[in-house]
Amino acid sequence: MDTFLGYDYSWAGFIDYSKCYKEVNVIWLAVGLCVFVGTIISVIPQLYNYVKLRSNYGVNPIAVFMINFSQWVQTMNYFCLHAADFTGLTTASFQVWLPRLVSFLNIFSLWYIYLGNTFLNLIFFDKEPHPNRRIESIRVARITNVFFMVLLHVLSFLAILIFYCIGAPKGFASKPQFYYGSILGTMGGVITVIQYIPQIITTCKVQGPGSLSLILLCIQAPGGLTSAAFLIFGTRENWTTWFPTLMGALQQCVLIVIILFFMCKNCGKNKGNEEDFANKDDLDGKDENSSSDPQPVRDL
Repeated sequence: MDTFLGYDYSWAGFIDYSKCYKEVNVIWLAVGLCVFVGTIISVIPQLYNYVKLRSNYGVNPIAVFMINFSQWVQTMNYFCLHAADFTGLTTASFQVWLPRLVSFLNIFSLWYIYLGNTFLNLIFFDKEPHPNRRIESIRVARITNVFFMVLLHVLSFLAILIFYCIGAPKGFASKPQFYYGSILGTMGGVITVIQYIPQIITTCKVQGPGSLSLILLCIQAPGGLTSAAFLIFGTRENWTTWFPTLMGALQQCVLIVIILFFMCKNCGKNKGNEEDFANKDDLDGKDENSSSDPQPVRDL
């Protein structure tokens, strides 16, 4: 049986699903569990940034939309390609299906936890003008934010609706469902290729991270590369499952480099300004001292 095709009749009768699961090395399983824990921890700094700063300045709403939608598409891809695996949880032993469960939790948890960013990005919308942001563009940014928030949930609901419309009459592990999952995986791969481009452009405009958490990127970038390696070499998933994870991690690495560049650049500017102010204060102090010195009295 093809691991990714499953059984067309997987919801009927007593079937041995053990062949759906591949044997995974204990080391790779430990790596997958570490990635799962890291995924949960990585999103917390971004959520904290929103609440602390009460602003989404520097965070691109289009990037937030594409990132979360690609994560949901990847989750649906896993449902479509591994429907028989979920049924087999009740028929196979724990150590047999645990690696596949870890793969699913890594994908699902990333979407679920990052979903909070989409709401906080709307709640803490920044209405204040900034040096790199005109007042006229604030209204447009507000409309854009709301539009992509609504679009995200409409498309997410549509994706799961199609999943049930195919699965109910044809079977959730049928070939049409597998093809639908492959289409979703390919779509997710295309989105992940460009998902960080809007954020990179915004970061270059504001010349800094703004409300975007650098800690999140520094955790998720290596974590994404590790997760992709786990899906490729550990559980040997279909390319449509691991490709989006790999592309997202690579773009996060690029974004980290850009943010660090602007942080170093801004740090140099601030240091130069402090030196200028210090020199100016010294000159002002000398002028005051010279003006306060007593003038010699001439003899008449």
